[in-house]
Amino acid sequence: MDYTEAASKPSPVPANSVTDIDTKSGLVRGISLADATLLIVGGIIGTGVFLTAGDVAAATKTPLVFVAAWVAGMIVSWLASVSVAELGSMFPQAGGQYVYLREAYGEFVAFLYGWMIFSVNT
Repeated sequence: MDYTEAASKPSPVPANSVTDIDTKSGLVRGISLADATLLIVGGIIGTGVFLTAGDVAAATKTPLVFVAAWVAGMIVSWLASVSVAELGSMFPQAGGQYVYLREAYGEFVAFLYGWMIFSVNT
């Protein structure tokens, strides 16, 4: 079966469903809320906690404030990740932040963002 034959047959599940299965590899093309949350938590622990814990501890002076600062940062990061996940489901095109800025503010702002990322990251 070639691509045109597969494209003409209706799919039994919606394309944006978590059960969307890649026919070539048999892998599910989607992640659950728990998977997304654990990815964000792992990223925060892997980068933020090990690199900046000493600086935060020096600035806070007490263990309770130290832990509260990390919990507040965790909540803000989780809310940001859920917001970006919602944007990703609303605009499933490739491009990430560029696409979101283009939809919200127009082509010029998205263009400037693209050039800013290009010039800062290189």
